[in-house]
Amino acid sequence: MTSPFLPADSQKDSGAKPAAEDVIARLRERDMLETVREACASQYVTIGQVCGRARHASIASARHVVWSIMRARFKLSYPELGELFG
Repeated sequence: MTSPFLPADSQKDSGAKPAAEDVIARLRERDMLETVREACASQYVTIGQVCGRARHASIASARHVVWSIMRARFKLSYPELGELFG
């Protein structure tokens, strides 16, 4: 299955989560980065933390808020958010 959020050449099922830089690049390509930046600022976390692999409670909570904002503003489904953020 192909994803509208990933470049075709990166859609091989490697099982590895993309690096935060890759997620940030995808957000920038889709003009979503500023929304994520504002949401991160409101939660006192960095974009790198939200797009990264950290599982600390404070970061996971902020990530949930960011995803809720993304879901509402861009009408993304949960699977689309998962593909976008890895």
